[in-house]
Amino acid sequence: MSLMAAACMGTSVFELKVGDCIEDPHATQEFKEISTVQRVDCSEPHYGRVLALFDVEDSEDSEFPGMDELDSIANERCPPGTSDILVPSERSWNEAEDREIICLGQ
Repeated sequence: MSLMAAACMGTSVFELKVGDCIEDPHATQEFKEISTVQRVDCSEPHYGRVLALFDVEDSEDSEFPGMDELDSIANERCPPGTSDILVPSERSWNEAEDREIICLGQ
């Protein structure tokens, strides 16, 4: 399952760090495009822990590669134990130059 990340209350997905734990982003946002999440203490029940963060390599001014390609890149580069991913939306790719993929696990 992948969620699109974009650039409202909570912690911006752009501020997440490896080791952060978050609540289920679907519980607070109706849209597939996730811009903020609620960080929680990892000793408490949580939806996922950030296992890895990395930027998609691209050339300057590159076009949005599409969700299938981003999912493929995430599946290749996220570590074992990844159960969900946050990938850039087309809007965040174009408007915020977002290239970060976030790998979530327990």
